[in-house]
Amino acid sequence: MIIGIPIELWLEYYRNPVLKGAWAAVAWGGIYILYGLVADLSILLVKIIKKELVAVLLSALVFSALFLMINIIPLKLFYIESTPVEGAKDYLLDGYFLIPLAIIEGVIGAYVGYYLAKDIKSKKKIEY
Repeated sequence: MIIGIPIELWLEYYRNPVLKGAWAAVAWGGIYILYGLVADLSILLVKIIKKELVAVLLSALVFSALFLMINIIPLKLFYIESTPVEGAKDYLLDGYFLIPLAIIEGVIGAYVGYYLAKDIKSKKKIEY
């Protein structure tokens, strides 16, 4: 996440200037830190909600919604407006790509979360 900030800065601000400023590269790093926090929240939900399936489905829904929010908002705010010919982000923002991708990410998250929940539940607490 933080390692990617200089790479994002170099590629999309200096090399191919499409970002509005250097702050946008740092903001992308913050967004991926937010992804990690939501993943931690998902694992915490499994421990709080005793029903694994409910926790996993809720986690998948949160991940899908977060995916849409943190991809649409930065594409609107971080990048210099482009002409329709070169604007691939218009394709992304119209939902033809992002909505199915968010659903797929939610399904993958649910699948992985389900097996993590089973693994967490099956492990016995080790007391020291």
